[in-house]
Formats: sequence, C-alpha cells, structure tokens
Amino acid sequence: MPYSDSPALKQLSGDSIELQQVQEQAVSEFFEKYVMYPGKNSKSGFLEHLPCLFQEVNVDGRCALRWAVQAAALADASRDYLQGSALAIQALDSYGKALRALSASLSETGKTPDDYDLMTIVVLDLFEALFLPDDTRRGQHVPGIAHVLRLRGTQFPNPRGWSLFRLAHHQMQKQQLGFKLAPMKESGPMLDRIIADVDSIHLEKDAHQISTICERARNLVKELTDTEMSVQQVVDLVREMQALDQKAVSWRHGAQWAFKTVKRDDLTGSTVAMADFPDTVQIHPDVWSAYEWNYHRASRIMLHEQLLTCLHRASTASALLENSDAAIVSPLVVESITIIGSLAERVLATVPQTLGDLDDTGSVRDPSTPPPKCRAVGAYLLLWPIKIIKAPHSSVSEAQKAAAQAVFERIREYTGAKLLLGDLSSI
Repeated sequence: MPYSDSPALKQLSGDSIELQQVQEQAVSEFFEKYVMYPGKNSKSGFLEHLPCLFQEVNVDGRCALRWAVQAAALADASRDYLQGSALAIQALDSYGKALRALSASLSETGKTPDDYDLMTIVVLDLFEALFLPDDTRRGQHVPGIAHVLRLRGTQFPNPRGWSLFRLAHHQMQKQQLGFKLAPMKESGPMLDRIIADVDSIHLEKDAHQISTICERARNLVKELTDTEMSVQQVVDLVREMQALDQKAVSWRHGAQWAFKTVKRDDLTGSTVAMADFPDTVQIHPDVWSAYEWNYHRASRIMLHEQLLTCLHRASTASALLENSDAAIVSPLVVESITIIGSLAERVLATVPQTLGDLDDTGSVRDPSTPPPKCRAVGAYLLLWPIKIIKAPHSSVSEAQKAAAQAVFERIREYTGAKLLLGDLSSI
C-alpha cells in the first residue's frame, strides 16, 4: 500500500488546515532542536543556514530540500504527536519524494549543483542516521556528496558556500572513516587551495590526511606477505601515522580550543543528574566546540585502530617473529591502546554538557526543569564518536564500552530513534 493511501495518514489528512499546522509546527520545532548558530566563542555552527535556505526554496523546481526537511521534522515530531504513526508514514513518504526530487535536480543538463542540492544531501544523511534502521543504507550518500562537491569546484569565498562545504565534507569524511571507504581524490587539492589559518579548515585537512593514511594502511595490510619486509613496512607506516597524529594535536592550543576539566565530586547540584556523570567532566564554551574536539578525537581513534591492525598483521605475518622485531612492535601496540583509551575517556567527559545536563558555567541541570533544546542536536553530534567507542572490536576498556553503550541508549531516546524504530535502532 502506498504511504499516501494509509488509513492512518488519511485520518490525519482529513483536515488539511490541521495537517498544514502540524507540518509547520514540526518544522519549526525541528529547527529549534537541530539548528545551532555560531556562539560568541565559535565561528561555526550546525545547519545554521538551513532555515534561510528552507524559506528560499519555496518555488517551483526547488522542492527537494523542503521534502527532506519535512521528512526529518515529521519523523522527529512523530514521537510527541497523538497520531505519531501517521506522521512517521508521512515522513517516509516525504523522504522518498526528497530523493526523487534531488535526483531530478542533479540530472539537469549542464547544471552546477547549488546550495539547495548540497543541503538536501546533508539533511537526508541526518534523517537516515536517526530514523532508518538498516545500517547498510548509511554511507550510500558518500559517492553523491563527493560528486556534488566535485562539480561545485571552488566554493569557499562565500561564507555560506564554505559552511555548506564543511558540513557536507564533514559527513563524507566521517562515513569514509567509519565504513573504511577510500577518501575523495579531489579533497586534498580542494583543501590545499585554502590558505586561511582557520580552525575548521585545520579540522578538515587533518581528517582528510587521517582518512588517506588509513586507506594506505588498509592496502598495506592486504599486501603483507613477505616476512622479512612486513615488519619494517608496517613500522615505517606506523611512524608516519604517529607523526600525523602529533601534527593534528599540535595546533589546538588557542583560546578558542580552551575548555575546563573538573572532577565530578567538585560539581554542585542535583545528585540525581550527576549519578551518570563520568569521574572527570569537560566544560566547553558551547556544544559545537565539544563536538569539534570529539570529531578530532574520533578520527584519531580510527587512526590508531588502523595502526593496531597493521601491527597485529605484522606480528602474525609469520609463525615466528624475530625478538628484535617484537621489541619494536610490542611497545607500539601498548602506546596506541593507551592513546585510544585516553581519547575515549575525553569523549565520554563531554557527554554531560553535550546532552544538556551541564551548562557552560558548570551548573548542573535540575531534573525537574524541562530538558534544554540542545539535547537533540547534542545527541546527534555524539552519535558517531560513541558508536566508534562502543564497537565490538574497539580497543577501549570494557568499562568504557559499557559507558558508551549507556550513552548510546540515551541518544536513541533523545533523538526519537528508540520510539520510532525500537530494537532496530540499537545497532
């Protein structure tokens, strides 16, 4: 049965005025929950240009973005509405329409993909991450994002163009790392054209270099067959990875990257709210600043996990490993496991603020007060690093995996994925 023929949807659609009001309210609340404007200490935000673009596309031929936003908004609203199942069905219908409209827009002969096309892909990616159960669907937009960025070419002089590039490139690189896909070849030249000493540019360049070297490492692991050469090949690449890791850390010393680290016991406020706090908590100027740190940390975790794969492969390349080789490999394994554990601990330390239980002044939220608006977007921004930490083969401690799993359950709840998808959202 087509989604639009559903009896539940027809019941909701009986009063077109009511339906329109529900849609408008859902979009408005979606913007409140997921749009983050640049703060006083940050030049970047999250989806900050979406409301403006959404209003601009209310013309013929520019409907893909409106359908994408409506899909995400209705899916988010379905958990709070009396006829939520009808809204969920309509959200899927809007999602399908957005895909078809985007395909038509990108198929126009001679057209350079515009801001609306790129933002549509970003919103569809968010919808799929939160509201689609099949993990194999995620990552399918990587080729599309790469193709659109390739066709758009140089787009950085325009602030909105840079913001959209950063958002889309961010999403693409996270999925390339997470799904172990090869980085886009054009990313390097694109990023090299940018000479401005801007933090968000450093982030993209670092993540691209990490993605590139991880791809090289994966290829090397596949090719390791000769016992004599394997250890030296791996150690050389490991040293290169370590140098890149140190470079990625070296420039984050400015005031804009500053945050406070406090012990949970030193905080005052609701003991109920603090019951799930980690022993150490980070307080950032805003949630976006915490996310940029976590984006950097998650990329480094992926780098060191790939590094460990190389080391383990070298160790098992032959039945016998020379003592001198073992003396080289073993300390490197310990070092990477230690770094991964430290990075995971720092990600978990941002959870109280990112999920709205703690503000930038260190005040603990009273559980009897309404949850903050940032909770939904904070949960979405935590999704990627938390899934990396809780992965079955992650090199973090069992305690850290358990803590990450507990955070993941809260993410499912706060984004609505748990109510909408049930156990299908637990992957």
